[in-house]
Amino acid sequence: MLDGLAFLRRWPVSDRMLSDSAIMVSFTMLTGLFNYLYQLSMSILLRPKDYGLLFSLVSLLTILMVFSQAVTLVVAKFTSKLKAEGKMGGINYLWHFFVRKTLLVGVAIFALLAIVSPLVSRGLNTGTLLYPIVVFSSMLVMMALSVNFGTMQGLQRFLHL
Repeated sequence: MLDGLAFLRRWPVSDRMLSDSAIMVSFTMLTGLFNYLYQLSMSILLRPKDYGLLFSLVSLLTILMVFSQAVTLVVAKFTSKLKAEGKMGGINYLWHFFVRKTLLVGVAIFALLAIVSPLVSRGLNTGTLLYPIVVFSSMLVMMALSVNFGTMQGLQRFLHL
C-alpha cells in the first residue's frame, strides 16, 4: 500500500504552491459560505417579488462579469510571461496600459447599458431606473479592477489577491 503512494514523494510540488493553493481553496469556500448566508438572509428578509428582482439583478451582474474575467485572464497571461522573463518594468507598463484602456471600455459599456436601462427596468418590472443603473455602474470599476486581479494572479501573489 505504501508503494502505491510513492509517486507523492516524487511529485514536483513546492511548499509555496501547496500553501497558495490552500489559501485559494479556503477563501473560495469562505466566499461560497458567505454567499449562501447572504442568499438565505435575503430570502427571509425580502418579499418574493423583491427577492426575485434582487436575484435577477445579481444574475445580470454575473453575466456582465464575464467580460471582466476575460480581461483578468489576458492580463494574468501577459504578467506571468513578463515575470518569467524578469521584466518587472514591463509589468508596470502593462498595468498602466490596461488600466487606462479598461477604464475607457468600462465607461463606454456603462454608457451603452445606461441607454438600454429603461428596457431592462421595464422587463424586470422594477418601476424605477435606479436599480439597473446601479448594477450597470459597476462596469465603471469592474473592468479596471479586473486588471489588478490579473496582475496579482500573474505575479502569483494569491494572498494579496
